Amino acid sequence: MAQRSPWFYVGVGCVVIIVLGLAVTALGGFWLFRSAKKLEEELKDPVARAEKVKKILGADELPEGYHALVAFSVPFVMETAILSDQEPDGSGVVPSYDATLMYVAQRGSVSTQGMSADGITAVVLIQCPNDKRGRMALWFGPDPDPGAELDPGALAGTPGDEAEIARFMGNFDFYKAG
Repeated sequence: MAQRSPWFYVGVGCVVIIVLGLAVTALGGFWLFRSAKKLEEELKDPVARAEKVKKILGADELPEGYHALVAFSVPFVMETAILSDQEPDGSGVVPSYDATLMYVAQRGSVSTQGMSADGITAVVLIQCPNDKRGRMALWFGPDPDPGAELDPGALAGTPGDEAEIARFMGNFDFYKAG
């Protein structure tokens, strides 16, 4: 029996690697296509969109006056839910019983679909005990007095108001004020 060349085994190994790479690429493409289709369906169906947002937030109901805008997830990486106080078409730490909320608020604008709105944006980082997943919330709302200094008094009732952040987050299972 003749001995095979080492190049034969190198060639077989390369073919196996290429076939595995193509299979992983095909599966990834299929998953991405299916996820995009599902997101498109959820964006068109307000009930499905609201259910997905509630599932990600761990809530039975959305906070009064807020609407599900979009929700999406990247398995093992992140889950994102965005709420709006309109139908779709400062810095500090807020202590709680179950989670710690760290936030920063600033004036700015949000642009989408060629439209822009000025207001106050709060970025809230949520740290839950015994849970290694990071959570982040973006809350954008109107600025009642764009000319005023951004101090705690001027932020009352806005997304930059610590009491409003605590009240709003109190709607979700991961944050229950103690």
